[in-house]
Amino acid sequence: MTSLTPPDPASLATDEARVLAAAGIFGEHAWGGGIAAVAEESTEALAPAVARLVAEGWLRPVTPSRFPGEVEYALDARVAEAAVAWLPEPARRRANTQAGRWLDAAGELDTAVVAVHLAHGDTPEEAIPWCAEAARVAKADGRLDAVLGWSQRAIDLGADPDTKLAMRLLQLEAHDGRGETDDAERCAQEMWALARPGSALKYRAGAALAVLAMRRQRPEALAELGPALQVALQGPSEDNAEAALAPALFPILYAGLFPLGELLLGRLEAIQAAGTHPDADFPARVSIARAIWANFNGDSERYLEESLRAAEAFATLGDARRELSSRVNAGVAYVLLGDADAAVEALQRAASRADAEGLRRLGMAARSNLGNALLLARRPDDARATLERALAESEALADARLVATGQVYLARVLRAGGALDEARALVERALPQLGPSASLWVLACALHADLQMIRGEFDAALASVRSGFEVLDRMRSVEEGEAELRLAQVDAFDAIGDGEAARAALQRARERLLARAGRIQDPARRARFLGRIPAHARTLVLGR
Repeated sequence: MTSLTPPDPASLATDEARVLAAAGIFGEHAWGGGIAAVAEESTEALAPAVARLVAEGWLRPVTPSRFPGEVEYALDARVAEAAVAWLPEPARRRANTQAGRWLDAAGELDTAVVAVHLAHGDTPEEAIPWCAEAARVAKADGRLDAVLGWSQRAIDLGADPDTKLAMRLLQLEAHDGRGETDDAERCAQEMWALARPGSALKYRAGAALAVLAMRRQRPEALAELGPALQVALQGPSEDNAEAALAPALFPILYAGLFPLGELLLGRLEAIQAAGTHPDADFPARVSIARAIWANFNGDSERYLEESLRAAEAFATLGDARRELSSRVNAGVAYVLLGDADAAVEALQRAASRADAEGLRRLGMAARSNLGNALLLARRPDDARATLERALAESEALADARLVATGQVYLARVLRAGGALDEARALVERALPQLGPSASLWVLACALHADLQMIRGEFDAALASVRSGFEVLDRMRSVEEGEAELRLAQVDAFDAIGDGEAARAALQRARERLLARAGRIQDPARRARFLGRIPAHARTLVLGR
């Protein structure tokens, strides 16, 4: 053969056409045993036809063979396509089934190759486990489009309930990774409805729903989900299944559901104490949970220590994403402890690494908190530029919680720089997005009250303070903003001439501040906490 023109069926004998079609079903490379399997003949019976096709140049022997002990042949892609087209549709489907089975038996390592053949075969349900495995391989490789395609094909082919749920989990994670929140939530809702009570998939779905509700600033969804999670945790569970609910701890506490958060943390610590969880990273995940709990309970020093412990553990395990997430948390802890230099260094490094590794959400989170660190370090211009970039990034991610958080943080910087109208506009945009169930509501209300008092709107300021206390009073602690809200209360009472109420509020603010400081064991950290955070320092000065 001197041309690559696709063959004409009339130019080949029937046995040669059958062999070429059997070879073509594999694509541009075929193997003697595979050709025989597809043709459903022995290799000996097909040998004469194979030899003629080799002599005529349709098939070209290749060495070394991909499969040991098998003769490998190459053929032109157009030849393969034309040869397969000769087969009637039922025969083509049968050929694909035989090709997939043979590749499986021969040791084909690419699950997607086997899956494609079986899915196009006459018994396509045989492809389900191969499609599922192809989706898992794609997840490990970070190919999110392929994850979605293969997992959906497994479902469409009639996956059993357990496999279907496993595929929905892969789709949930892929959609989340692509920023497709609606699709991720749809997958989580289906998993929550269908998964067995007490199973890891049930808890994983619950965690996803909690995280997504927080991300979208839907407090009513968190409030509705909380009792169901409580029932799930109190009921019987499969071994270590509760560990899958760990990502829900932050949104649970963010919504002020402290009894549920305490129950969840207790379950995680019990699993760790029993030493029954098989995952090497589980102790680090428990450290994350302890760090989150410490933060929401006003123990910033332990928040720092547990975050650093988790970061080192994840670094040892080679988990860059969770290592960086923990280092961002450590940077936040430095801010809360008043250590501006350590905070700036930690968060700049985290942001740079996240950008270099394509971790957009982490890079944005690092920058958002870096802005706070820069303000603490008395670098307001750098803080503003950093927070403006972080806010633009959060808007691009369409994450309502992060957008509102960015608006509050930027408003605080603008307030410090004297841009009062801009600051107030941002706060008033953020408040409806936060809703009075979010812990950041406290800081937003404090800032709003401060800006209202500057304009002489004392009654409105006092109303903002009361709104902030509605959240603060039902929470054990908040991430940030308590000292600012208590000072705003002092200032508001003073502004309306209620000196007795102002003195009582100041006394309570001082007591709360010193109680938090008393939990800090390191004297230098305690001194920075009291002296370098403006609201803390002012509270002590006023209370003298």
